[in-house]
Amino acid sequence: NPARGIGIGLVLLLRLLFGIFFLGGAVNKFQRNYMFGDYPLDLFTKRLTEIDPASFPAMYLEKFIIPNYHLIGWVVTWGELAARSARIANVLVGAGCVPGDRVMAQVDKLPDTLALYLGCLRAGLAYVPLNTGYQRRELEHFIGDAGPRVIVCRTDGRDTMMALAPEATVFTLAADGGTLGAGARAQREEFATVVRRPEDLAAILYTSGTTGRSK
Repeated sequence: NPARGIGIGLVLLLRLLFGIFFLGGAVNKFQRNYMFGDYPLDLFTKRLTEIDPASFPAMYLEKFIIPNYHLIGWVVTWGELAARSARIANVLVGAGCVPGDRVMAQVDKLPDTLALYLGCLRAGLAYVPLNTGYQRRELEHFIGDAGPRVIVCRTDGRDTMMALAPEATVFTLAADGGTLGAGARAQREEFATVVRRPEDLAAILYTSGTTGRSK
């Protein structure tokens, strides 16, 4: 039956694509050190106590899922994200930021990058994200134009940022947390979100500059 053969072929193809996606995601997570919490392990272990220990799902959880929980996925709850953004907001305020100040970020796509953005919004600050490919000449233009109170960058860009913006506070953000992560760990998990008006500045986004200087 040609239709049955096509159907089987599609199912096998989808399984292959899922396998490639699964392995690619796992490799990416390990390379970036994204798994910093044990929430998935707690979830799977709790589920194991709720089902028949002699059942196939229990065996599957015990023999495969739990030993490899870091590969299964990286999970962040709303509570964890709220706590993380609160810690970062406290760091920014402690660095002297007041509502309306600009926070410039030239960092990789990490979990804490999202927490940094949310922390800026909670503290009433304007978030200024920059492409990681920008070089010194371009950074000099952005810093002079935006006037950031705080700059968050990759570890290898710290010296450049400090030289270009001596009046700004410079933090680093990396897979291991960087100086921003270290500072956040010492902060409280509560932060009273600053109330802002609809017309207040939330972010500054620059063009790519392919036709000249970024605007």
